[in-house]
Amino acid sequence: MSLANKLTLFRIALIPVFLAVLYLPYDGMRVLAAALFFIAALTDILDGHVARRQKTVSNFGKIMDPIADKLLVLSGLVVLIQWQEVPAWVGVVLLGREFLISGLRLVVLSDGGNVISASWLGKCKTILQDIAVICLLLQKDFLFLQDWYISLTVLSLAVLFTVWSAIDYVTASRQALRGGGAV
Repeated sequence: MSLANKLTLFRIALIPVFLAVLYLPYDGMRVLAAALFFIAALTDILDGHVARRQKTVSNFGKIMDPIADKLLVLSGLVVLIQWQEVPAWVGVVLLGREFLISGLRLVVLSDGGNVISASWLGKCKTILQDIAVICLLLQKDFLFLQDWYISLTVLSLAVLFTVWSAIDYVTASRQALRGGGAV
């Protein structure tokens, strides 16, 4: 197994640790959880860089990397929704986009097409979602994130890029399914 795929699996393995830390009844646990989330999010940048540099890009990585990203972001969002710090509709939009894209990936693959790689919009979406979750986790300990509407602004941008990237991906999938070439 390549180093890039090991980094992806490490990101998935960090999720239960991140969640466990969030629920520990001690001061500073949100900060520690945000740090774990940040480390996990960094592995997303690293695994893609390593895969391209070592020329070990694989279908496993193209499929599991986005799944790992979604598991990480959605695990943080579900907790924030449960704590009533994020509206439930935000989770529905983000989760709905991921179901849509995962379904389209499967349709394109079953039709003999290639796995559609993430576009720059998808990468921006993921980065904004990661930053939003981190800001939301930290805003109880660092009030300026809430007082200056930083958390809300980043979360709004993440939702906007989530919808925009979904539209872009649907368009790319339609082209791939019509025989418009590999995407």
